[in-house]
Amino acid sequence: MRRLGATFTRPARAGRKPTGGQDRQALLDKVDALLAEGNLHVNYANGIAKRMYKVEQVGWCNPDQLRGIVTALTKAAEKAGRELP
Repeated sequence: MRRLGATFTRPARAGRKPTGGQDRQALLDKVDALLAEGNLHVNYANGIAKRMYKVEQVGWCNPDQLRGIVTALTKAAEKAGRELP
């Protein structure tokens, strides 16, 4: 298709950092820090949210669910032998 002139672009929203209200922003920042420290994409946290809570995106989680995701990311970092932020 490219040979015929078609161009492909990434969706504008793909891979963006999730945002939330004030009560969740600190937890979302912690998730983002853990992902950055492990050199992981936001889809890794989305996968955790989907497996643990049946929620499609980590940005849609409530504070209790975000605490669970932070715990899961922390345990994964400890298992991999990485230093925590």
